[in-house]
Amino acid sequence: MQLLFLLLFIFSCHNDDIQHYKVLKPKRNNPIQITPSSTIRELTWDTPKGWKEKETSSSIRLAEFDIPFDQGVGDLSIVKLSSDGGGLEANINRWRSQLELEPLSLFKINELALTGKNKIGNFKWFKIIDENNNKAILGAIIPFNTFTYFIKLNTTKKGVDKIEPDFIKFCSSFKSIEKNN
Repeated sequence: MQLLFLLLFIFSCHNDDIQHYKVLKPKRNNPIQITPSSTIRELTWDTPKGWKEKETSSSIRLAEFDIPFDQGVGDLSIVKLSSDGGGLEANINRWRSQLELEPLSLFKINELALTGKNKIGNFKWFKIIDENNNKAILGAIIPFNTFTYFIKLNTTKKGVDKIEPDFIKFCSSFKSIEKNN
Protein backbone atom coordinates (compact mmCIF):
# COMPACT_ATOMS: atom_id res chain seq x y z
CA MET A 1 0.00 0.00 0.00
CA GLN A 2 2.81 2.42 0.90
CA LEU A 3 4.61 1.52 -2.29
CA LEU A 4 1.49 2.36 -4.28
CA PHE A 5 1.29 5.83 -2.68
CA LEU A 6 4.99 6.41 -3.27
CA LEU A 7 4.70 5.48 -6.95
CA LEU A 8 1.57 7.62 -7.32
CA PHE A 9 3.39 10.57 -5.74
CA ILE A 10 6.48 10.18 -7.92
CA PHE A 11 4.56 9.87 -11.18
CA SER A 12 2.11 12.67 -10.38
CA CYS A 13 4.88 15.28 -10.09
CA HIS A 14 6.00 16.81 -13.35
CA ASN A 15 8.97 19.13 -13.45
CA ASP A 16 7.20 21.50 -15.81
CA ASP A 17 4.47 22.08 -13.19
CA ILE A 18 6.91 23.10 -10.47
CA GLN A 19 7.88 26.73 -10.24
CA HIS A 20 10.80 27.95 -8.17
CA TYR A 21 10.98 31.37 -6.56
CA LYS A 22 13.79 33.12 -4.81
CA VAL A 23 12.85 35.63 -2.14
CA LEU A 24 15.54 38.02 -1.05
CA LYS A 25 15.64 39.26 2.51
CA PRO A 26 15.66 43.06 2.52
CA LYS A 27 18.86 44.59 3.81
CA ARG A 28 18.81 47.23 6.49
CA ASN A 29 20.57 50.37 5.36
CA ASN A 30 21.00 51.54 8.90
CA PRO A 31 21.27 49.50 12.07
CA ILE A 32 18.75 50.15 14.83
CA GLN A 33 19.51 53.53 16.32
CA ILE A 34 18.97 53.84 20.03
CA THR A 35 17.90 57.25 21.23
CA PRO A 36 17.02 58.55 24.68
CA SER A 37 13.37 58.77 23.62
CA SER A 38 11.70 56.06 21.51
CA THR A 39 8.47 56.47 19.58
CA ILE A 40 5.87 53.99 18.43
CA ARG A 41 3.00 55.52 16.47
CA GLU A 42 1.06 57.74 18.82
CA LEU A 43 3.13 57.41 22.01
CA THR A 44 6.62 58.29 23.09
CA TRP A 45 8.59 57.52 26.25
CA ASP A 46 11.92 58.18 27.86
CA THR A 47 14.25 55.20 27.98
CA PRO A 48 16.24 54.97 31.23
CA LYS A 49 20.01 55.08 31.02
CA GLY A 50 21.57 51.66 30.51
CA TRP A 51 18.51 50.07 28.87
CA LYS A 52 19.38 48.55 25.51
CA GLU A 53 16.71 48.59 22.82
CA LYS A 54 16.78 45.49 20.66
CA GLU A 55 15.08 44.26 17.53
CA THR A 56 11.62 42.89 18.32
CA SER A 57 11.35 39.11 18.41
CA SER A 58 7.71 38.92 17.31
CA SER A 59 5.29 40.95 15.23
CA ILE A 60 3.04 41.62 18.22
CA ARG A 61 5.77 43.38 20.18
CA LEU A 62 6.20 47.10 19.51
CA ALA A 63 9.49 47.42 21.35
CA GLU A 64 11.88 45.34 23.45
CA PHE A 65 14.69 46.20 25.82
CA ASP A 66 17.43 44.34 27.65
CA ILE A 67 17.76 45.83 31.12
CA PRO A 68 21.08 44.96 32.74
CA PHE A 69 21.48 44.97 36.50
CA ASP A 70 24.35 43.80 38.69
CA GLN A 71 23.13 40.17 38.81
CA GLY A 72 21.63 39.64 35.37
CA VAL A 73 19.53 41.08 32.59
CA GLY A 74 15.80 41.76 32.55
CA ASP A 75 13.72 41.51 29.36
CA LEU A 76 11.07 44.19 28.78
CA SER A 77 8.49 44.14 26.00
CA ILE A 78 5.71 46.52 24.95
CA VAL A 79 2.56 45.15 23.33
CA LYS A 80 -0.41 47.17 22.05
CA LEU A 81 -3.84 45.47 22.00
CA SER A 82 -7.29 46.67 20.98
CA SER A 83 -9.73 47.82 23.64
CA ASP A 84 -8.76 46.33 27.03
CA GLY A 85 -6.82 43.44 25.47
CA GLY A 86 -9.03 40.79 27.07
CA GLY A 87 -9.32 42.45 30.46
CA LEU A 88 -7.30 42.96 33.59
CA GLU A 89 -8.04 39.58 35.18
CA ALA A 90 -7.13 37.54 32.08
CA ASN A 91 -3.87 39.41 31.48
CA ILE A 92 -2.62 39.38 35.06
CA ASN A 93 -3.48 35.70 35.39
CA ARG A 94 -1.66 34.99 32.09
CA TRP A 95 1.44 36.66 33.53
CA ARG A 96 0.99 34.69 36.77
CA SER A 97 0.71 31.43 34.80
CA GLN A 98 4.01 32.26 33.05
CA LEU A 99 5.55 32.15 36.54
CA GLU A 100 3.58 28.99 37.36
CA LEU A 101 1.51 30.82 39.99
CA GLU A 102 -2.17 30.21 40.70
CA PRO A 103 -4.74 32.58 39.17
CA LEU A 104 -6.31 35.29 41.32
CA SER A 105 -9.80 36.74 41.39
CA LEU A 106 -10.39 40.18 39.89
CA PHE A 107 -11.08 41.45 43.41
CA LYS A 108 -7.65 40.25 44.64
CA ILE A 109 -5.91 41.60 41.51
CA ASN A 110 -7.41 45.03 42.13
CA GLU A 111 -6.24 44.86 45.76
CA LEU A 112 -2.67 44.18 44.59
CA ALA A 113 -2.69 46.81 41.83
CA LEU A 114 -0.38 49.77 42.24
CA THR A 115 -1.18 52.99 40.42
CA GLY A 116 0.91 55.43 38.47
CA LYS A 117 0.31 58.50 36.37
CA ASN A 118 1.75 59.70 33.11
CA LYS A 119 0.80 62.44 30.62
CA ILE A 120 -1.91 60.29 29.03
CA GLY A 121 -3.61 59.30 32.28
CA ASN A 122 -3.50 56.83 35.13
CA PHE A 123 -2.15 53.31 34.78
CA LYS A 124 -1.97 50.19 36.90
CA TRP A 125 1.20 48.29 37.55
CA PHE A 126 1.96 45.01 39.26
CA LYS A 127 4.80 43.21 40.95
CA ILE A 128 4.41 39.44 40.51
CA ILE A 129 7.04 37.31 42.24
CA ASP A 130 7.49 33.54 42.37
CA GLU A 131 9.50 33.16 45.56
CA ASN A 132 10.13 29.43 44.95
CA ASN A 133 11.71 29.81 41.51
CA ASN A 134 13.31 33.25 41.81
CA LYS A 135 11.31 34.58 38.84
CA ALA A 136 9.42 37.85 38.71
CA ILE A 137 7.43 40.10 36.43
CA LEU A 138 6.92 43.84 36.67
CA GLY A 139 3.92 44.65 34.53
CA ALA A 140 2.06 47.83 33.64
CA ILE A 141 -1.24 48.29 31.86
CA ILE A 142 -1.61 51.68 30.18
CA PRO A 143 -4.92 52.47 28.46
CA PHE A 144 -4.80 55.04 25.63
CA ASN A 145 -7.61 55.93 23.22
CA THR A 146 -9.13 52.64 22.03
CA PHE A 147 -6.03 50.57 22.84
CA THR A 148 -4.18 49.24 25.84
CA TYR A 149 -0.40 49.05 26.13
CA PHE A 150 1.02 46.15 28.13
CA ILE A 151 4.54 46.59 29.45
CA LYS A 152 6.03 43.38 30.83
CA LEU A 153 9.46 43.00 32.39
CA ASN A 154 10.71 39.46 33.04
CA THR A 155 13.44 39.31 35.64
CA THR A 156 14.39 37.74 38.97
CA LYS A 157 13.30 38.70 42.49
CA LYS A 158 16.54 40.66 42.98
CA GLY A 159 16.10 42.17 39.53
CA VAL A 160 12.70 43.54 40.57
CA ASP A 161 14.29 45.35 43.51
CA LYS A 162 17.03 46.83 41.30
CA ILE A 163 14.94 47.71 38.22
CA GLU A 164 11.64 48.81 39.82
CA PRO A 165 12.48 52.54 40.17
CA ASP A 166 13.49 52.81 36.48
CA PHE A 167 10.46 50.74 35.43
CA ILE A 168 8.11 53.17 37.20
CA LYS A 169 9.93 56.17 35.66
CA PHE A 170 9.67 54.52 32.24
CA CYS A 171 5.92 53.90 32.52
CA SER A 172 5.40 57.38 33.97
CA SER A 173 7.15 58.96 30.97
CA PHE A 174 4.61 57.77 28.37
CA LYS A 175 3.05 60.68 26.50
CA SER A 176 1.02 61.28 23.38
CA ILE A 177 2.70 62.51 20.22
CA GLU A 178 -0.67 63.70 18.84
CA LYS A 179 -1.26 66.20 21.63
CA ASN A 180 2.42 67.08 22.16
CA ASN A 181 2.04 66.46 25.89
